[in-house]
Amino acid sequence: MEKASEAVSKLRSLRDAGVTIYIVYGSHDFSPTHKSVVDLLDSAGLFLKVTRGKTLDDGRIRLEPVTDSRTGAKLVGIDGRKLGIDKQYFEALDRSALEELDGFKIFVFHGTLSEYRPAHFPDAESLPVSSLPKNFDYYAAGHLHERTEGKLPGYQFILYPGTLFGGDYGDLERNARGTQRGFYIVSFDSKVRTAEFVPISTCKYTLIEYDASGKSAKKAEEDLIDQAKSCDPKDSVVIVKVRGEISTGRTSDIDFVKIQQLIQPKGALHIIINRSGLTAREFTSINVSGTDIHDVETKLFRESIGQFRTANTNLKGETGVQLSLKLLTALKQFRGDETKSEYDSRIISDGASVLGLTKVIRL
Repeated sequence: MEKASEAVSKLRSLRDAGVTIYIVYGSHDFSPTHKSVVDLLDSAGLFLKVTRGKTLDDGRIRLEPVTDSRTGAKLVGIDGRKLGIDKQYFEALDRSALEELDGFKIFVFHGTLSEYRPAHFPDAESLPVSSLPKNFDYYAAGHLHERTEGKLPGYQFILYPGTLFGGDYGDLERNARGTQRGFYIVSFDSKVRTAEFVPISTCKYTLIEYDASGKSAKKAEEDLIDQAKSCDPKDSVVIVKVRGEISTGRTSDIDFVKIQQLIQPKGALHIIINRSGLTAREFTSINVSGTDIHDVETKLFRESIGQFRTANTNLKGETGVQLSLKLLTALKQFRGDETKSEYDSRIISDGASVLGLTKVIRL
């Protein structure tokens, strides 16, 4: 709550200084009842949502531009959605009307473009760049966690600034390895003149990596304790990454709580211990490692689906893996404004939709 209050105070200072902030929903902000905190702050005048438009009689969606009073720039936006709903909106866009807008124009959106899908996330839901209206001067993009700059025929200045800090373990590890985080300052008159990336530093990092391959659980613990004692984690986020197959003992024999307790009193801001890549020779049941939660889930489904016997071809091989991931995503969704009965009903409906079931019997 303290950080939220501080953020609101900063937004109010910008507004009072005459700086207008334009936004669209991110993929975790959407609320079907429009009770998101984004809408609350929009109503309070701290920033301005640029997602405006109407549905035409033929089902197309016509977006209406918001004109910046100081520069005359026209901003058009479309909100981020979940579970592929955003694809439906982009497919229904009246792109020709947007392409005919005159003046300097900015298209603001939150979603992954297939042409810039990150290599470490090959299964990410994405949209082709052709889903966007052409000939905008600047495409202000969000959702990708890594800085990405693109120029394609008809689509100039596609800029993803990336996350400012991190949304998962993979982001934090990349930060610790030196990935720059920051934002863009785009200067323009009748067209974009410069697009400068401004790096920022949110905190320090301490990365402790240890390969336990061929070592006993006891030896691995001793080595990790030595590293914990010798590191200087003051005012930093500490990442302890342990991987490899230990030769004797169990992974649970390594006292990671003790390792954390040795680091914490030395002034660490936060400690993350990643042992997803640590295995034991005695235990060869399904063990997978990955760079983030989605990667681990995908690999786990791929390893386990071969043990599942069924005559349904949709539940086999890579098709079954992708179906499992979609179902897991559907079951993870939670909206704070729902009652329990509404949540139960939606989960059943979403799950049935993913599985292609036309009839669900509720017990």
